[in-house]
Amino acid sequence: MKTRLLDALGREYKFSSITYPGGEKRVILGEGVDNHFTLDARIRNSEDLVEVLAIGSALRNIGVRVKLYLPYFPGARADRLEPGGEFGARLYANIINSIPWKEVVILDPHSDVVPALVKNVRVQSQFHYLRHFVGSGDYYLLSPDAGAEKRLHDVVDALRLMPNARCLDVIQARKRRDPLTGMISSFKLPDIINSGRYIVVDDICDGGYTFLEIARQFWKTAGNSSLDLFVTHGIFSKGAGYLLDAGYGKIGTTNSFYDAETTHPAIYVYPCVNWI
Repeated sequence: MKTRLLDALGREYKFSSITYPGGEKRVILGEGVDNHFTLDARIRNSEDLVEVLAIGSALRNIGVRVKLYLPYFPGARADRLEPGGEFGARLYANIINSIPWKEVVILDPHSDVVPALVKNVRVQSQFHYLRHFVGSGDYYLLSPDAGAEKRLHDVVDALRLMPNARCLDVIQARKRRDPLTGMISSFKLPDIINSGRYIVVDDICDGGYTFLEIARQFWKTAGNSSLDLFVTHGIFSKGAGYLLDAGYGKIGTTNSFYDAETTHPAIYVYPCVNWI
């Protein structure tokens, strides 16, 4: 999904975007842009980020400040300063902050670090999308690690207010990751005692090793149960089909990053909505 400039009624405003042979990006706006516009930005790579900055710069040059809707915030997982490494969340926050946005709306950030670094920020919860994926009936939630459990806290309270669905319990897995290599050094999922529907919930699925390990350990003791996965930001850098092969019945995500046009029938992609 490309970056779009939308008016208050959701209509797309057309602008010119060109890339010079040397690789430089240039954006040219027409007439009729005002402060009620929203820049709906989907950043998958550095080129997408440069285009967002180019649009923001062009808007600044004509004295217009618009809302930036940036559901997937790049670098959010690099939320601490490691020896010899970059503080990615701060790096990207500083880049975004170089444009005086009226507001920056992000969806389900990896931690509290990004909202603390971005100016004029507001945060959307994953609940709006997760509740559709949950549907009705009894279920258990599986949290992959302590960070996911913290993010799930408010969402679980909201889910428990749903009239036709009941969260029976939240199962906490334990994961350790080497901060220097990023590789998972240990992972432990408690034995599954009660049969039922289990839903793994997290913010991001990139390569998917964590979720493969959950499935592997889950099916050792799960018996007559089902296993689903919901991640707000589905990167799926190694594809999503192999997660289904590992034992997930269905996968839910949003189109903050994932290309809905390439989806599998068992993958439910919910369009991101700027409701703030």
